[in-house]
Amino acid sequence: MARFSWPTGVKSYARSVGYANIESHTPNTPRTRFGIASITKQFTALLVLQQAAEGKILLQGRVSDYLPWYRKDTGTRMTIEQLLHHTSGLPLDFDSPEFSATPEATHRYEHQEFAEKFCQPPVTSQPSTRWEYSNCGCNLLGLILEHVTGVPFDTLLHQRILDALDRRDSGMDRNDLPQPGGATGYLRHAGPRYTFGPYLDRIHGFCSGSMSSTAEDLYQWNQAWLVPSRRIASHIALTALLVVMITLPIWVASRRKRTA
Repeated sequence: MARFSWPTGVKSYARSVGYANIESHTPNTPRTRFGIASITKQFTALLVLQQAAEGKILLQGRVSDYLPWYRKDTGTRMTIEQLLHHTSGLPLDFDSPEFSATPEATHRYEHQEFAEKFCQPPVTSQPSTRWEYSNCGCNLLGLILEHVTGVPFDTLLHQRILDALDRRDSGMDRNDLPQPGGATGYLRHAGPRYTFGPYLDRIHGFCSGSMSSTAEDLYQWNQAWLVPSRRIASHIALTALLVVMITLPIWVASRRKRTA
């Protein structure tokens, strides 16, 4: 699916290909719902910044200030801002092959229970000295949001973002409630031949990766960031997300190592 508009907003384009369900020949549309994985983190980040703007969360506050159960030797050193920018020192986490290979990977945990078991490892670097992608860090932000607001994350997501943008086809996926209009997942084999994709537990991803949305809703979400007249985030919040925290080595087409 594709959905975009010209900078003037006068013209727009939407295009869909393929099937949302092969067996029923249901076509994809701009409103077909797909899991959006780590794009979920964008929504979590905005919710945190909204609470920071209201004084309920301090970006320089420590994890232990909001989650008393978190291990003190690291929780008293990691800040909310570092969790947002993946510079807290938390290592690569439960997406690793080691986690998937354990019996725990198939056990259904509640959000805090999961974080207590898998999201309290020793840090692999001093906070703010290294960037390392962390789903656990984002999930801690979700638990902090629930702690300071007293509201479940999915309810907060709707109240503060989705309802404000009038987005009806997005939200958190649930194991016990199939989403209407959702695409069926498949695995492609040689032939070509397709089989149903593996079962995915929606609990573990939480606010780091358990949302689903549509091309149309994500288009409107991007507009809410980029178009001043539609902006849902303050200039201060946008600046806080885009500030350069650390330079990263990357490989470009010339195969030379650069920084960005």
